[in-house]
Amino acid sequence: MSGPEGTGPGAGLVPAMARPGSEIAERMMLAALVALLAASGCSGDSSPAPGSTPGPVPVLSVSPDNLVFAGQTGNVTPVSLPLSVANTGGGTLSWTASDNAAWLSVSPGNDTAPSTLTVSIVVAGLAAGTYNGAVTIVSAGATGSPGVVPVTLTVTDSPPAPVLSVTPGILSFTGQAGGGNPAPQSLSVANSGGGTLSWTASDNAAWLSAAPAGGTAPSTLTVSVDAAGLAAGAYNGAVTIASAGATGSPGVIPVTLTVTNAPTVWPQISITTVVSGVLSGFTRPVHVTHAGDGSGRIFVVEQAGRIRILDNGVVLPTPFLDITSRVASTGEQGLLSVAFPPGYPAKMYFYVYYTPVPGDNTVVARYRVTADNNIADSTSETIVLRVPQPFGNHNGGQLAFGPDGYLYIGKGDGGGGGDPLNSGQRTDTLLGKILRIDVESGAATYAIPPDNPFRGVAGGGEIWALGLRNPWRFSFDRGTGDLYVGDVGQGTFEEIDFQPAGDNVGRNYGWNIMEGGSCYPPGTVGCDQTGLALPVFAYDHSLGCSVTGGYVYRGAAFPSLQGVYLFGDYCSGRIWGLRRNGAAWDNALLLSPAWNISTFGEDEEGNVYVANHANGDLGMVVVP
Repeated sequence: MSGPEGTGPGAGLVPAMARPGSEIAERMMLAALVALLAASGCSGDSSPAPGSTPGPVPVLSVSPDNLVFAGQTGNVTPVSLPLSVANTGGGTLSWTASDNAAWLSVSPGNDTAPSTLTVSIVVAGLAAGTYNGAVTIVSAGATGSPGVVPVTLTVTDSPPAPVLSVTPGILSFTGQAGGGNPAPQSLSVANSGGGTLSWTASDNAAWLSAAPAGGTAPSTLTVSVDAAGLAAGAYNGAVTIASAGATGSPGVIPVTLTVTNAPTVWPQISITTVVSGVLSGFTRPVHVTHAGDGSGRIFVVEQAGRIRILDNGVVLPTPFLDITSRVASTGEQGLLSVAFPPGYPAKMYFYVYYTPVPGDNTVVARYRVTADNNIADSTSETIVLRVPQPFGNHNGGQLAFGPDGYLYIGKGDGGGGGDPLNSGQRTDTLLGKILRIDVESGAATYAIPPDNPFRGVAGGGEIWALGLRNPWRFSFDRGTGDLYVGDVGQGTFEEIDFQPAGDNVGRNYGWNIMEGGSCYPPGTVGCDQTGLALPVFAYDHSLGCSVTGGYVYRGAAFPSLQGVYLFGDYCSGRIWGLRRNGAAWDNALLLSPAWNISTFGEDEEGNVYVANHANGDLGMVVVP
């Protein structure tokens, strides 16, 4: 029994128009049943119906299949590398990534393919060696999961760091107010460590410049100053050399510039011929001096082995001394100088420097004067000092008594290009030195003064100064006692060296570490100048080839020359003036006669003479 319409079981579930047994009613009831099942969360059997095809499965693909890194100790970390994650199957592939080493990291930690993750290495704290790890990519349900990518890290020791070295450690310039700029100077940049050292240069003063602005060691930069517009005074600046990562960086080099007031106008000089070589018979004169006996006589040494006397303008016909038979006089050899001791009139003996036949040594000898004050006894020779000479050149040759009464002797380095025996820097040889001995103490030959700087050094007690190549001519300023040395250079520079009175520290004038103010041999970078006394004046071989040291003018006849050190060049004939200006030195080219200037000389009144080796002329320097 159905009951009234709209009542009974199921009322409201089946629409009124759906009647049992109708096709429409069956379909509607099926749809309602499905909806009820869905609402209740019951999906029924998920198995595919018999004969149906399952969906595609994701396939995990990771490339490359291994990673290799190389790093260095000291936090030199290698560049990160990528891993590519792909799905070569179907559907969607989601993945997660992990690593198994503290030095290994991946990012991001998860994503959906296709995608890329980055593998990074941290070398900090790792010693040199080989390390193995892995990155694992996991994708649930994917074929090929997990994907394990081996990671190898090789850590090597870092090379030594570069070490910045800049020499010299300080630069000093001297200029004149309203005058020309001083010559540029060089800084040498070197790497005393490992690796490559690149550097940059900067300065901190408007008057200061350094070029180039950068480079790679070893290299040289030029430092220049511009004194234009600067008043007299002292200026301080610095050049800074910087090299990222290098030990010793930055290297700060102090630069001092002393600007002096321009000196008074240099005197105009000329040479008045005292004796013409053609008429007088002077042949190859090499030394001019006086006896300090009040006689006014001038003694002229001839290279062949004779000493001539100029007395009141007349050359005496008989030589004061003639030892030509025992003197080797070719090239730079010969009878090279004479020196009269303090108190000569009461002693009546003197000293000479010469190279005896066959020329394999040099000799300092003493001779006595006969009853005739103008003639010495050539048979009275007493050898004071004999020094072996390994080569035929660089014999030195100067003798002079200093203000202290000791005999100073100029010794060349023994010859041979570049000082092959390193004589200039050794203290076990007398070559390449200025010696200082006591020949007036009554000892059989000589004694070593108690304050000689190398007294007690085996083979070097006589040494007063070292680092000389061929100190052909030196002299003492009779007004101050200062020592001036003209040291003949090798192939590039000639120099004047200076030692103030009272300084007995054993000065090292640099040869063969330096030639002039530059490292030797030419092109050398960064030579060690520690403890060296650099020249107060140097000139290159565009101006001459062989310096001839001279004298400080202390005569009364020409006041404008007072205190000027006169010196010249054998090859070019140029004559310069050099004068101290406070802590600086002024210099000027004063005259260029066509002379082969072999020597300067001095008479008792302080007048300065100059000799022409080529024709025997003897002249006096005068101010017209």
